[in-house]
Order: sequence, then C-alpha cells, then structure tokens
Amino acid sequence: MTRRKAKKRWVLSIIIYTVSAVIGIVLLEMHFVNPIIGYFFLFFGLVPLSVASHQLAVSKRRELALAVKAKTKELRLALKEAEEAKRIQSEFLAHISHEFRTPLNAIMGFSAATARESFGPINNPIYKEYAECVYQSGAHLLELVNNILELTKMKAHQLQPQCDWHKPQQIIEETIKIITGYPDSRDKEIIVLNQLPYEKTLFYVDRQLVRQVLLNIISNAIKFTNKGGRIEVIVSLCQDGLDISVKDNGIGIEESQLQFVLKPFAQIENMMTRTHTGTGLGLPLSAQIMQLHNGQLALESVFNEGTTVHLIFPSACLNDSDITQHPMEE
Repeated sequence: MTRRKAKKRWVLSIIIYTVSAVIGIVLLEMHFVNPIIGYFFLFFGLVPLSVASHQLAVSKRRELALAVKAKTKELRLALKEAEEAKRIQSEFLAHISHEFRTPLNAIMGFSAATARESFGPINNPIYKEYAECVYQSGAHLLELVNNILELTKMKAHQLQPQCDWHKPQQIIEETIKIITGYPDSRDKEIIVLNQLPYEKTLFYVDRQLVRQVLLNIISNAIKFTNKGGRIEVIVSLCQDGLDISVKDNGIGIEESQLQFVLKPFAQIENMMTRTHTGTGLGLPLSAQIMQLHNGQLALESVFNEGTTVHLIFPSACLNDSDITQHPMEE
C-alpha cells in the first residue's frame, strides 16, 4: 500500500472514530438506553483507527527504506565516478610530468653547457648570465614537476617505501654533501650534532625518501636564513623514537601561519611581496613521506628568531627496539 492511500484511510478512520465517539456519548447521555451500547459506539472507532495508523506507519517505513536504498545506490555511483576521476587525474599528472621532464633535462643540460662555456668562450658575458638564468629556471620547474608527481603518487597510494636498515648519520652526510653544492649554502654554516648513545644505531627507512625529506627541510632552512646564519642538524633519541631536528636562526614563521605551511602550494609570505622562490610543496611532501614511515613532522618556530623541524621516526624503526618483524610490515 502506498503512503498516499494509507493516509487517506487514516483520515477516514479519524472521521469514523469521531462519529462513533459522538454517537456513544449521546447514547450514554440517554439514560433509557443500555450503557453497553453507548460504550460499544464509543470504542468502535478505535479499531479502524488503529489499523489505519499501523498501515500508515508501515508505508512510511517502506517509503523511507526505498529512499535510503535509492540514495545509497546514487552515492555508490558517485563514489565510483570520483574514484575513476581520481585515477584519470593521477594518470594524467604522471604522464604530463614525464613529458615535462624530457625537455626540461635538455634545457638544463644545454644551458649548463653554455654557462660553463664547454665548447668555447662566449664573447658577450650577458649571454652567459642568460644561460645561467635559464638553467636555474629549468631546475626550479623540474623541482615543481617532481614534487607534484610525488604528491600524486601518494594521493593514489602508489608510492610504496622500499625500506632497509640504514645509519642516520650516513644519510645526513649524503644530504649535506648535496646541499653544500647549492649556491645559497656557501655563506651559511651547517653543523651536524650526533647525540645518539650508540654508534651503530640503525633505523628501518626508505633511504631515498628520507634523503628527499632532509633535502627539502635543510634547503628550506638555508633559503630562509640570512647570510652568516647557522643551521644545525641534530640526531638524538626521544620518547617516541628517533628525532632528526633541523634548527635554523632564520626569519621564522608567525604563529598564525603555522597551520598553513603544511598545505600544498602554501608559503608564509604574501604572493605579491614574496622575496624567496619555492614551490610550496616541500613541507607537505615531507610530512606525507614521514607518515609513510609511521612517523611525524613537527614544527616549532618563533618569528624573527628561527625554526626547528622535528622528523620523528617511531621506536619500531630502531634496531635496538624489541621487535620481531620489520616495522613497515606490521
């Protein structure tokens, strides 16, 4: 029975009940009639009213169940379409990133060769300066493409860490060697402070991904630290596990901006007044890589005093923890 039909019956039963009640009351008031007849009419209307109310409730529940079923089917279809759109987006970004890399590598290679005057001197020094600008712009764009590709892989759950046991000091030293080749690092002091109690301490991580995180964090520290500044990389044990901290005495971050710097493409300066270049993807990418290792990235900063970034790897990643299996296999 449809809800509309059940409602009509319910209204009709209300009328029947009202008429029966009126008749019953009139008969009860007439003392020369048996009271049982009056009570019969008084309660007679309750039967169809109860039946109609039950039918109306059943029709409402049935209609609600059909609506929920239809909405569930609609949501499942929408979810399937969203997943398909997400897959297409990931494939598109991966494809377009690959297509960008090939010409960018050529641009960077030819501009670097021109800037170094590999095939002979350049008579006009301005052309050499232009070649260096082309190389720097290409490197910046390549960094953006690579970061977008990594974020896309993570969103699609396609980036799986290839973990093994490594020494924290070794990965840090490799990163520092790369960093010292950056022009911005030459007028800043980078110090590594090893506070681990054991010389042979190992942690179970993806070497390349952790090195990428350190490159992002340390290069950020260099970028936002003035000439003559100091960057400290401190390796120590903490309550939660292994803590690799990168501390600088640079411009720092305002407290109101801390919630934004971990969002993709966010930067702490206004787009019109920005004095530092960057993609705004370094910190968000690093935070997601830390999550892949079951760790976390924590920020501490005081404006105009400096910033400290903590990379905290869980105790399960350490070789001296009481574990029987690799932490990434849990």
